[in-house]
Amino acid sequence: MNRTAAAAAAAILALAAGSTGVQRVSGAATPGPVLHTELEESTPARDTTITTALENVVLIFSGPVEAGLSRVRWVGPAGDTLTLEVSAVPDRPHVLIADAPPAANGPQRLLWLTVSADGHQVSGVIPFMADIPGLAAPDTTTTPIADSADPVAPDEAVPTSGQDDSVSLSARLAVGGLGLVCLLGFAGLLWFGLGTTILDEPRSHRLASILGLGAAILLSLDFMLWLWELRLPGVDTARTFQAAMGTRSGVVEASRVVLAAAACLAFTGTRGVRLGALLAMLAVVVGALGGHQASIQPLISLPANGLHLGAAAVWTGGVLLLGVWPSRTEPGTDVGWTFERVALRVSSAALLASVTILVTAVVQDLIYLPSLAALFTSTYGNLLIAKSAGFAALVGFGAYNRLRLIPALRESREGHAALRRSVRLELLVVVVVVLVAVALAQVPPPVE
Repeated sequence: MNRTAAAAAAAILALAAGSTGVQRVSGAATPGPVLHTELEESTPARDTTITTALENVVLIFSGPVEAGLSRVRWVGPAGDTLTLEVSAVPDRPHVLIADAPPAANGPQRLLWLTVSADGHQVSGVIPFMADIPGLAAPDTTTTPIADSADPVAPDEAVPTSGQDDSVSLSARLAVGGLGLVCLLGFAGLLWFGLGTTILDEPRSHRLASILGLGAAILLSLDFMLWLWELRLPGVDTARTFQAAMGTRSGVVEASRVVLAAAACLAFTGTRGVRLGALLAMLAVVVGALGGHQASIQPLISLPANGLHLGAAAVWTGGVLLLGVWPSRTEPGTDVGWTFERVALRVSSAALLASVTILVTAVVQDLIYLPSLAALFTSTYGNLLIAKSAGFAALVGFGAYNRLRLIPALRESREGHAALRRSVRLELLVVVVVVLVAVALAQVPPPVE
């Protein structure tokens, strides 16, 4: 990757890391419009005074949350802390209920953390005052703890600072982004290999094997990083995994890893192009079932995202195929496909893929963006502009290749080198666009 592309990727990671990760909210209010799950109501309510002892703590969210990955801590007037037992309410997936904290007068707080249905961690603070008759008078000498205190575990050494969140998120974006590039390229190459001898060519076969292995390893690492982010203090990895697998996002992430690994084994172990292509495309489509699509008009957004990623796989695989296909067939390796023939096949597939990507992108943007102004007033909109610019550049590459460079292949061998240079630059843009897409999956879309 050249310096320009590397700088662009770094900028994307920094922009996304600055606005995502653990979404910190305080009570029912958030600093700006977001679409991730929010706390809408609570008992006790934020900034209120209670005059009777609490029976239970009740948290009502704007969407389903995962009780197994949730935590509520009580900070008393004297700064003492207690972890409250949290449970779900049957038939009300958006509600959590916790044991009542000890009855005590004075300023106190509830610190909560949970995971929304789209796999994002959200947390916040509920400060309140207690003035219950019959108990000791409020301790007016106690200084309330600032709202910026750690909402996860105020008395435990858990990395929850903004800096650590940014580092963790940047790692996930990099690993998940590169893993997705490998998966898309692997699935796309196998798609081109269906019913052809394209993958019998040594370079394309080797590349497909490397991408399949890379996808399995990187997506597994991304899954482990996600589990690490969801961990709760005092909860071991096995229990975190068990709780995560009870979530939609957990099933989606784990299924994608399993399918990617199975596709790699099917292709490299038995040279089963058909089975490998089926499993790899399933991994791509399954990966489209998580995130924002799972909670925002899923009947429309889920199929649209599946088609979007499937078309992206075809495009990515085609670019990679042209990048490695030899200009001249070596003796003993002729598979009946010339460089020009491969280029024409890839160009035709990329044209269809580009139309599919454009249509499905417009459908999703209409769902996620409340107004045109949101493109310029939100991080999500800014990333969407960057992704659109990258897609426009890719369309430009495709048009130039199809109209100028591919016809030149018939005239001289120099056309081969020119097309190869073009598709390698195109591949750099593909990587950056995928990183932006991964960042978009972590950033909450804006709402009115």
